[in-house]
Amino acid sequence: NDKPRNIFDSAVPERVLGESELNGIKRGAPFIELASAPGGADEELVRALGVKFVPAGGLPGQILPAAAGKIVYETVKEMMEEETV
Repeated sequence: NDKPRNIFDSAVPERVLGESELNGIKRGAPFIELASAPGGADEELVRALGVKFVPAGGLPGQILPAAAGKIVYETVKEMMEEETV
């Protein structure tokens, strides 16, 4: 889907998102970094592309360790299903 994302979250604790992937995020939209260091994207690059970087590293595991994975999975699944409608 080439439609710009209005919100984006990363939970991968490794740099996997580069400029080409980050260009798919709408300017001014929040990029919520949930991953532990080093995170899924470079903070400086995210900000340079006009996207709002929101650091929240490890937050799901800190707040709800038993349910964090399930919550992230369900949220991403719902977002993906909504985009294909």
